[in-house]
Amino acid sequence: MMRKGNFISRMYGFDSLSIFFLLVCCILNLITFARPSGSFLYLGVVGYVFLILCVLRAVSSDHEQRRRENEVFLDRLSPLFRGLDQREEERGQKEIFKFFNCPECKQRIRVPRGKGKVEITCPQCSAKFIKKT
Repeated sequence: MMRKGNFISRMYGFDSLSIFFLLVCCILNLITFARPSGSFLYLGVVGYVFLILCVLRAVSSDHEQRRRENEVFLDRLSPLFRGLDQREEERGQKEIFKFFNCPECKQRIRVPRGKGKVEITCPQCSAKFIKKT
């Protein structure tokens, strides 16, 4: 018989993917609770599937596989957070610089404020455009 302490020490625990599954479960079950009729009933079942996945990930003893799954999840989610990080940096520099997107390649370009109308050359694609700073 396995001892309780041994089972708990082998558990993987919660990571970002498990928390995402838990949030999806809660949202789907809240929708089912708010609209308990018709096709919304099946959302509750799907929500419980996400809950089961969350619990199975938490009690799993295959740490390496769960870590790889979480890395893939975070890699797919990183473009969303990368844009937020860039905006955070821009807030600190907002008084000194003005930011523009290149019309050709959408590269974000930083230009000093207060220089009037300037011709901006994109460092990535060499496109030129005129903006007021």
